[in-house]
Amino acid sequence: MHIDTLNRIAELAIQASRENVLAEHTPALVLDNRIVTIEHLMEGRSRFRGTFTTTVLSEYVSYLKANPGGVGFIDPKKCAASTFINLGDKKTPGHADWVAKLDLEPTAAYAALRGVEGVPQSQRALAEWIEDWASVITAEKDGEAMPLAQATAAIRNISIDAKKSVTSEDRDFGATKSALEEIEARAKGGMPSRLILRACPYPGFREREFQLRTAIITGDKPHITLRIVGKEAQAEDIATEFKALLLEHVGDAATMTLGNFQP
Repeated sequence: MHIDTLNRIAELAIQASRENVLAEHTPALVLDNRIVTIEHLMEGRSRFRGTFTTTVLSEYVSYLKANPGGVGFIDPKKCAASTFINLGDKKTPGHADWVAKLDLEPTAAYAALRGVEGVPQSQRALAEWIEDWASVITAEKDGEAMPLAQATAAIRNISIDAKKSVTSEDRDFGATKSALEEIEARAKGGMPSRLILRACPYPGFREREFQLRTAIITGDKPHITLRIVGKEAQAEDIATEFKALLLEHVGDAATMTLGNFQP
């Protein structure tokens, strides 16, 4: 093929490629009837975007104050929040792809409480759990203080008593017979009626008392369950404190609203 012809083909190819380039803020071109971005070929991005994630309230607040003007949404039940820094508004909407997210991590004591609450525990497992957290746990028996060592010993030494009674009735035209089995769990020195754990649910929150009611599940091997007294009220109180702390510390750095938002 003649050299002039080759040069002409090259010129036409370059011209066609230029015509396919879209004159937009983010560089892109039309290729096979598809819009393809070529931003990755540039020295830098056409705009800033990304996701910042943290479990620390103070770090979340610091990031929002360093990048003010965002629109945030609070999920108090999950103690979580997200702020879209480039969400924009109805007149000038943004891409909403620059986000700061907060998902609080519970303190060690509160996490341990949530891990054991409502889950049947063996005598040994519960006794060891109490010993591990003895610095923040107290015990009560029928409303009176009970030494924690005595409470632990009682949990380790539970005995199961089974009583069975049979009633029989013989009549002219029939007979009835019933059996009743009564199972009772006893602990030497008496079981603690409740345990009280003192802990801050999340860093920066005020300390609370979580009262745990004990119950024995009888069987071949007894198990003990702990149930938080007023669990729903406690959860609501924690959610309210989270909302108040977040609004107080964020201030004017972002507009915060209760709820969730999916752009």
